[in-house]
Amino acid sequence: MKPDVLNKINGLNFGKAVKIRHVKKKSGKIILYLENYIHATKKREKLFLGKCLTLENHASDSIVLKRVMSIRDELELVVQGGGSLIKQKYVLFIDFASSIIDNKKKATRSIYSAAVARFDSMFPKIRIDEISSSHANMFLSSLFKLNNRTKNHYIRAMRHLIKHAISQDIYTATNPFEQIKSLRQTSTKQFLSHEELIMLQNTECTNSEFKKAFLFSCYTGIRWGDINKIEGSNIQDGYLTQLYHSEQSYTCPTVT
Repeated sequence: MKPDVLNKINGLNFGKAVKIRHVKKKSGKIILYLENYIHATKKREKLFLGKCLTLENHASDSIVLKRVMSIRDELELVVQGGGSLIKQKYVLFIDFASSIIDNKKKATRSIYSAAVARFDSMFPKIRIDEISSSHANMFLSSLFKLNNRTKNHYIRAMRHLIKHAISQDIYTATNPFEQIKSLRQTSTKQFLSHEELIMLQNTECTNSEFKKAFLFSCYTGIRWGDINKIEGSNIQDGYLTQLYHSEQSYTCPTVT
């Protein structure tokens, strides 16, 4: 049986050219959108508003539904006058972004949420169609305290969100975040001293095989992934030879 709020939506569509529609996402939330059937072209024009129903919080759902009804009533007059849905006018970036993030995997969701929260704090209540290159550059400038890896994650998240808006005809300009190139990631590598390696060698470890593999990696410079691939055929005449990166090989003497 459908929840009462969904039954109510069906009743609200009676006699209306612009219909309130809904689709259920993996998270369980209900995404609301408006739909107008254009008889001349026999096509359906859709307007995603970024508005969600939880089906758990009645008060919150009622507020969301009233807002959608208000937008629908405005657009009903537009359609009756021979116009079409004015998509950009009603879509706030935060609403649209939230509807997209809600369907992401947990690890990805945290990155997107952080990027959107920062952008929204800089430009509260901005519509998607208002986002320009200057907004994108200002957003990049605000990330100056973060490392380049995190900056790249944030920019990619914003770029992807605008791509979603473009695919739904909500954003019609060139994606301003496409103009921002990935930043070079620099890091300072730290190495264990010979004294520290001796200390590790003399330290007890409950997993002796892991300890041997780690020390072997330290003394040879061979990565764990490559160590894990070593086979008996790689050892010949007291030397270990292994191919890596498909083209290069390394050779080192084995110690008995």
